[in-house]
Amino acid sequence: MVKELNLRRNKIGNKGATALASFITNYDNTLQDVDLNRNWIEEAGAQKLIDAIHRTIRIEKFEIGFGNLISQYLVNAVD
Repeated sequence: MVKELNLRRNKIGNKGATALASFITNYDNTLQDVDLNRNWIEEAGAQKLIDAIHRTIRIEKFEIGFGNLISQYLVNAVD
């Protein structure tokens, strides 16, 4: 059972962000804390992640705003 996922500085990019979004949406039922800072995630990947976390009430902390190539608008959409 995974409650915390720290992928900081792993360069997962949009491909990894899309895979993680799919996992959050379809398989996860325990994840509460996600750190994705400094991963070269762009707008498309960030949007998929944001959509996924908005579908679940489990995730309490989601960090994506630092070191990724996304707009402040998407960073604010997480809150």
